[in-house]
Amino acid sequence: MSGGFYRSWGRVVVVFVGSLILSGLFSENVAASGILFVSPGEGVEATSSKPPIVCEMGVPVSNQNLLVMLDGIDVTGALDFTASGFSYKPVQPLANGPHQLYLVLYSADGSAAEQVFTFATLTKVSSNTQVSAVYEQVLDKSDHLHQVPHRNVAANLGNTTTFTQGNWQMGLTTNLRWLDRSTSIYAPEKKGLDLVNYLVSGQYVKDDLLLQINAGDLQLQETQNTVMNLARRGVQTRFSYKGLSLDGFVVDSEQLFGIDDGTGLEFDSSKNIKGIAGGYSLLDDTLKLRAIYVTGVEESNSFGIYDADAGEREGDVLGFLLQYQLLEGKLNLEGEYDRSDFDANIDDETSGEKDKAWNLRAN
Repeated sequence: MSGGFYRSWGRVVVVFVGSLILSGLFSENVAASGILFVSPGEGVEATSSKPPIVCEMGVPVSNQNLLVMLDGIDVTGALDFTASGFSYKPVQPLANGPHQLYLVLYSADGSAAEQVFTFATLTKVSSNTQVSAVYEQVLDKSDHLHQVPHRNVAANLGNTTTFTQGNWQMGLTTNLRWLDRSTSIYAPEKKGLDLVNYLVSGQYVKDDLLLQINAGDLQLQETQNTVMNLARRGVQTRFSYKGLSLDGFVVDSEQLFGIDDGTGLEFDSSKNIKGIAGGYSLLDDTLKLRAIYVTGVEESNSFGIYDADAGEREGDVLGFLLQYQLLEGKLNLEGEYDRSDFDANIDDETSGEKDKAWNLRAN
């Protein structure tokens, strides 16, 4: 009886002592848990308003032995625990400026280890404004020079604003013009204030991936025999990943000017020009292959470029381009082959003309 009692008591003592040892070890681990602030990092200025918060711990953690507060708010219940620590994704965007991450790690005996980390978030906004003005006054002129104005005033206000947050970038470019003249002003210009041109852009960049879209007044450039310096309003997109690139655009066939002519984003198939292009780069970008297809219709007059009574013009072109750099760029080879189908007036009975062209160049 007494022997069994002592054996039971001995087991209790062993268990109790073992618990004390484990508790002591855990307390030591808490004191030296080696909490590592992985992301964003101590003192780091994050460019995202929702930066992922990641910490690695030297001991196993859960919501039972860990308290985490972000800017004084308890976020422990929203943590994703891992074998090495935890991660947290802010639900709401964090305001620009400094932030504090407060951690308390509890041991089984009630002792605690505290750690405070600081970081900051920053959304980059840049703006560039250019102002120019011209005032012209004629002191004296012949009465026969009716077309020469006595007074001419022109002022331009151009602005480019860029908003960057993490991998995203948005931009807006505008050009406002004030025009006043003592004589008549010919279209497309007009007296008073007008939005001469605009461009809205957005892009996402991460590692080798690029996604881009531009809307507004575009300057399109492909090859000499397909699209060269085409200035129109519309939309342009681009996708590139490593050596692969895909581009597309849809623009108004008429050259628009000012706010009264519209945004150029109506996408009427009867009066637009659209195209698609794809390319691939090889051998460390020294060899580039590209294919381009463009089709469209032009109607009415476009700033006097051609006769308004000539009717609508329609056509399409398919081009292939090869570029090769040799001797570290000292010798550049370029070859282009194109096939086109063009009708100068789709209203008459004359059919369109088909043609092809070669272009070889070395420099």
